[in-house]
Amino acid sequence: CEAALYLAQEGKTVMVLEMQDRVLTDASASYRSRLSRNMEAMGQSITLVTGARCQSMGPEVVYRDASDEIHTIS
Repeated sequence: CEAALYLAQEGKTVMVLEMQDRVLTDASASYRSRLSRNMEAMGQSITLVTGARCQSMGPEVVYRDASDEIHTIS
């Protein structure tokens, strides 16, 4: 998430694919809260997808979401 925040601050659009149902589960509550607020402040520059499993990476990224639907990102 830290890299996503940095890239968004640099003007990039970022998607974070997380296998767990929440992000930052191993962070302290105060750090998680602060980082979450900073990420939310970036608006649509950062997209979080929880429960996702990456299937392949290359010119396109293919992943399954929590409902097992397949998505492709070009």
